[in-house]
Amino acid sequence: MNCIIIDDDLMSRRIIEEFISRTDQLRLLASYENAVDAINVFNGEEDIDLIFLDIEMPEMSGIDFLETLTNPPQIIIISSKEKYALDAFNYDVTDYLLKPISYSRFFKAINKANVRFKTKVDTKDNEIFTRVHRSFIVNTSRINIIEDNSVIIKTQEGTKSIPIGKSYKDKLLKDINLIIK
Repeated sequence: MNCIIIDDDLMSRRIIEEFISRTDQLRLLASYENAVDAINVFNGEEDIDLIFLDIEMPEMSGIDFLETLTNPPQIIIISSKEKYALDAFNYDVTDYLLKPISYSRFFKAINKANVRFKTKVDTKDNEIFTRVHRSFIVNTSRINIIEDNSVIIKTQEGTKSIPIGKSYKDKLLKDINLIIK
């Protein structure tokens, strides 16, 4: 799972970075000392599966950060205070770790995240949907042919042509390429 860390405490970031490096199923993409920097990168990064998130940070709290996400990846909260746990679970976080964190507790949280991650991947049963136009989302496994600015998909009645919006073409081609691999 690709992950990032958002925590204003340098020592906490270093500990989590060390734990991630010791855990085979995790790959650290980046580590941020505040949520504002993370937002600027996160909006363009689609390959994040897990975020280790502190609650109490200057400028923007972890809860404020969660509220900015429309389709959040899994979140593991890291905090020195228990009082935010209830609020955190209202955002469907995967786990809540209290500082100081032991590797055994960290690994238990990762196992939880792994189960959720595998369930999410399994429920996709090779049906990947992608937006091809502001009015159309298609199941990429149903795409028969891509012609110029339209997609021909297989339907029960035969085939149907759906337009591809200019701003969606590159992402469609990227999504199709991921399926071929």
